[in-house]
Amino acid sequence: MNRKNTLQSTLHKIQKEDSSFGGRFFTVVFFIVLIGVIIIIQLFRLQIVFKKQYTQKAENQYLDTTAAPFERGTIYFTKKDNTLISAATVSTGYKAAINPTLVRDKDVLYEILKSHTLLDKEDFYKRIDKKNDTYEELAYRISLEDGEVIKNKKIQGLTLYPESWRAYPGNKLASQVLGFVGYKEN
Repeated sequence: MNRKNTLQSTLHKIQKEDSSFGGRFFTVVFFIVLIGVIIIIQLFRLQIVFKKQYTQKAENQYLDTTAAPFERGTIYFTKKDNTLISAATVSTGYKAAINPTLVRDKDVLYEILKSHTLLDKEDFYKRIDKKNDTYEELAYRISLEDGEVIKNKKIQGLTLYPESWRAYPGNKLASQVLGFVGYKEN
């Protein structure tokens, strides 16, 4: 009988350990599933609910990589009476870039930009019709005044970036000495 009691006692201990193991196992599985559900809900919020806010933040992160790492100075000529005349100076303004996927009315955008910039119609429509592209530069060397007018129209998909460029008030005067050849056949 003693053997029977020890066998029953051992069997009872094994069953007790099995039941506590099952309880721990289901607790661990429950918490893993709960964490998975929380992650899925958070991903849904980020990708669906707050999509517009994060898309706008991402689009505002474009950087102008063509900007010079230093400012260029003004080059002067000296008259016989020692007064200075600007031979080469730095002008500032804007460059226009678009996200073709966000532009709603490309004809209106073309008319606005055409009135303030030198814009080639064929090139404009070629660039704006790139629907899988999110960044296209359209116009360069837009004056500060024209840039402010364009900015105030708040056109969706259009961004103006500050830029500076070398300007030559004397046109071709001493261009070989100054290193000036031309810009886009101009």
